[in-house]
Amino acid sequence: MSNRWRRAVAALANPVRRRVYAEIVAGVPSTVADARRERSLFELREAGLLDGHNRVIETVFADLLAEDAPFVKTGVERFLDGERIAEYPSRPSERLKLLE
Repeated sequence: MSNRWRRAVAALANPVRRRVYAEIVAGVPSTVADARRERSLFELREAGLLDGHNRVIETVFADLLAEDAPFVKTGVERFLDGERIAEYPSRPSERLKLLE
C-alpha cells in the first residue's frame, strides 16, 4: 500500500503551502514571500502535487484515490473467509442468506 496520499495531505496541511497551491490552481499572483514560496513549491513538487515546472498535476487526486482503493466485501461475502464462514450475521435475514 502506497503512502503517496499521506505526503499530499501533509503538504496541504501547512497553511503557507496550501495558499501557494491555491494561488497556482486559481492562476493568481502569489502573495507569499519569495523564500517561503520557493520552499512551498519544493514541498508541493516532492508531494507530487506539482510537476517540475510548478504546474498543477490535474489528475493527482483521482490517481491517489484510485491507487489505494480498498476492496469492500458486500452481501454474504462479508461473513466469509474464503469458502468458510468467519462469523455469523446478527440479522436473521442475512444469516438465512449466508446459510443458503
